[in-house]
Amino acid sequence: MKKWIILAAAVLLGTGLAAQPIRSCYRSDDISHISTEYESLLFPGNVPARIRVERAGFQDGSALYLLYLNLEQPQAVTAPKGAQLTAHLSGRSFVRLEQMSQDVRTRKRLDNGLYLNRFKYPVSEADMERLRQGISALEIVTGWGPDDLLTYRFPADTLGRILERHCQAIGQAVGRETVLEAKLAGYTDNEGSVLATAQPLVGKGAQFLYNIILSYLYYKQSDGEDIDLAFMIGTEEEHAIPYDTPVRFTLRDGSEITLGQTRDEVNFVYVYPSLEELHRMASAGIAALHITTADGTLEDHFPDPSADFSAALRQELELLLSVSPR
Repeated sequence: MKKWIILAAAVLLGTGLAAQPIRSCYRSDDISHISTEYESLLFPGNVPARIRVERAGFQDGSALYLLYLNLEQPQAVTAPKGAQLTAHLSGRSFVRLEQMSQDVRTRKRLDNGLYLNRFKYPVSEADMERLRQGISALEIVTGWGPDDLLTYRFPADTLGRILERHCQAIGQAVGRETVLEAKLAGYTDNEGSVLATAQPLVGKGAQFLYNIILSYLYYKQSDGEDIDLAFMIGTEEEHAIPYDTPVRFTLRDGSEITLGQTRDEVNFVYVYPSLEELHRMASAGIAALHITTADGTLEDHFPDPSADFSAALRQELELLLSVSPR
């Protein structure tokens, strides 16, 4: 029996005309990878859902999209490879997609007691264009049993508008990809988390060289993520940087980001920026750095954007997001 879920009372988060944030934008092995951040929807019965889009662009000019759909549900779902999603469009037409991942269920419940069930579908350019024009309903096959079908009905073309916004953001990012050269130093899949660390890269300032390391941590129980920023200041002098002293980054757009040192160190900084702050540093670029020390302030600026702190940061950030399980 089909499970009919009417989306008449759905609450959409962030469905205005503002640009959808880009999560990653890089080129590796001559393939362009651009993905958006997840956008949240709340289904009837307070069932959270999230959607994002990724585009893989090839040398011949063609592209393939990936549609990510996450549902937080009381039961864990293992959608088999090849299970279909049918998107009903206007005029009785439809688009059929096939699940590409073999196993998409969360092994343990999230902190809210629900399971995070992940669905991932390849979408051709032609089919994505049709989906952007409007979707009235989705039928999602979650298994091979007679009850393994969920149908969601969408009023006022809410889902088509979301896909349109994500694809527009991706289109604006084409041609701005970072050519990925950074390498992983380690990747560990633990029971409750995933830890990935980039190999250090050097950022060149007017006064100092900086050995920069980003580390990524994914939390399976909450589907959360953190990225830690650490860097060694290349100087023969010793500068004590006490716990909780401010580290201020002045960006090239004139804005500032101030973070607190998280430990007592000498010539070494360890801070916890948000992902949004890291994106700002990497995209706007870092013009100057001010570090409060026990005996004063270290100041530096970055005259060469191609070899500076933010260039190294951008490389490592794109690398870690490319291996993120989220």
